[in-house]
Amino acid sequence: MAERQLIAFLSYVRSDDDHDGGRITAFRKRLEGEVRMQTGQAFEIFQDRNDISWGATLGRPNK
Repeated sequence: MAERQLIAFLSYVRSDDDHDGGRITAFRKRLEGEVRMQTGQAFEIFQDRNDISWGATLGRPNK
């Protein structure tokens, strides 16, 4: 059986994470670790705070 790559995207408003003392970022880290512990597979969550700079132009989606 082919292995599936586990991935996720976390969508939120940056000011919410700041207001809540980084709880959204902490949740992402905790969830990545828990899935890795339960499945033995890396589980990367795309979080825009780390991966997209303010005003960045995103590429066009694949058709």
